[in-house]
Amino acid sequence: MTAVKNSLSALLATVAGAFLVVGCSSPQTGQAVPSTGSGAASSTSAAGSSPTANTSLASIKPCDLLTSQEAAQFKAQGPGQVGDTQASGSTSACGWHGRSADDSSVSFGIDIRASQGVDELRANGGTITDGKVNSRTARQLQTVNAGCILTLAVTPNSRVDVSVVVAASPNATEACQIASNIATIIEPKLPPEAK
Repeated sequence: MTAVKNSLSALLATVAGAFLVVGCSSPQTGQAVPSTGSGAASSTSAAGSSPTANTSLASIKPCDLLTSQEAAQFKAQGPGQVGDTQASGSTSACGWHGRSADDSSVSFGIDIRASQGVDELRANGGTITDGKVNSRTARQLQTVNAGCILTLAVTPNSRVDVSVVVAASPNATEACQIASNIATIIEPKLPPEAK
């Protein structure tokens, strides 16, 4: 059990480090390419759970953005765990762990960044793609370590990040598909985008 916890802690530290580098880096390198759409995950919300324009991003808890059933679609083994915001630079964070289709470990997280807009996402050697999730402004970063971060705009100066790391994956394709599917589920649960 200790080996599993140590392995899990190391993976969380890697994901948190990726958040820190992405959120607080120097000028962007890489190439932004227009996106044609997002993943095809289905989403259902409980009646009355859709946010209104008066919903504050600060009132949203990232662990509440995915139900247990929704998180299980991505092989989550257990509930989301509140993340270390000091390491990631976010105002609140939540992470899940599980197994991918080929039984590799998968970690995904949702970070709320109340003072960083989607334009502040930096490539750091990865590839950024601009696009939309539903009708919301989004940016996707395929990282150099085969991870993926998909950001959803809330205001010009705030965003919600979905990050995915699939261990032993040779590229970011699987991670970005999972990130896109998660983003499609959580997007309607966020406050309307203010431009």
